Amino acid sequence: MTAATIGRIEMPRGNAIAHRVLKLLSGRLSGKAYPLDGRDRVSIGHGLANDVVLRGAGTRDCAIELELNPDTAQLRVLQGQIELLGRTLGAGEQAVLPAYLPFRLGEYLVAHGAPVSPRWEDATKIADTPCGVAVGPLQAPRLLDRLTDMA
Repeated sequence: MTAATIGRIEMPRGNAIAHRVLKLLSGRLSGKAYPLDGRDRVSIGHGLANDVVLRGAGTRDCAIELELNPDTAQLRVLQGQIELLGRTLGAGEQAVLPAYLPFRLGEYLVAHGAPVSPRWEDATKIADTPCGVAVGPLQAPRLLDRLTDMA
């Protein structure tokens, strides 16, 4: 999808040009953008009752809600799980989602932002970066190890 095409995304209720979109950065629908203007919340998930329906590998039984703020969105996992910055968020968890920062919902990487922005290039680079193993917490030192270090 070209920048000119993205810039002409029309709102469902009129001819206004969208100032904010939800964009799919990977998966079989990569490049698809959904206008978000005029919304306070948007639901995304596998079920047909969601505002944005994503069906594919790993999306079954998943549902999230984005509460839209001027520059960020409050992401709330309603059902299933997503990945954000290598961390898995499960049902009931939430996080602040800055514009252009992708999160993984099944096979899809999804982000929000202005329809045309050079920051989408950075978001796409993040999307193209292979996922590594999530960093686990460091093991707490044992008392015996501390005594050995002190000697």
